[in-house]
Amino acid sequence: MFYADLCCKGVAFKHSTQNFKLHLFTNIVTTCRNIKDNKYAVEKTYPLIINERGKIRYIEAPLIKELLIHKVLTNEMLLPIYYPHFAYDTGACIKNKGYKFAMDRVVKKLSNWYRKYKLNGYVGLLDYSNFFPAASHLTIHHIHKKHLLNDYIIKIIEDYLFVCKNGI
Repeated sequence: MFYADLCCKGVAFKHSTQNFKLHLFTNIVTTCRNIKDNKYAVEKTYPLIINERGKIRYIEAPLIKELLIHKVLTNEMLLPIYYPHFAYDTGACIKNKGYKFAMDRVVKKLSNWYRKYKLNGYVGLLDYSNFFPAASHLTIHHIHKKHLLNDYIIKIIEDYLFVCKNGI
């Protein structure tokens, strides 16, 4: 229920979200059964075009029932594998971190820089969109094989990470 509530946060007004919540337990049982029987298939996403900080971005948004699977896999399987290797300043999508944490770290780093060198500092903004499609799939697969015991779960995770559903 916790991850289902997270999925619905901010979009409870949508018809698809209300329908998802109405059939939540049936969807969860069906999805769990399909995963257990190795019959689960990652569904197509729908394309969105957004303008973020003046840059056009193409996004593939999952259906809300797929978002629930994303949240569970990310928080219960992927974060425990990858989090210990993140830099401390990583704030995106990390519990008790986020935008405010990241901004506070930038201010602190720039203040320290100015105090030490008496020079203005600068911030570079990096965009890691399309990181997983461009990363070495073999290396990531080896990491997953080392930490996850179920090959079918690995396949589902890697389908989410690497497979472009709509060709965008």
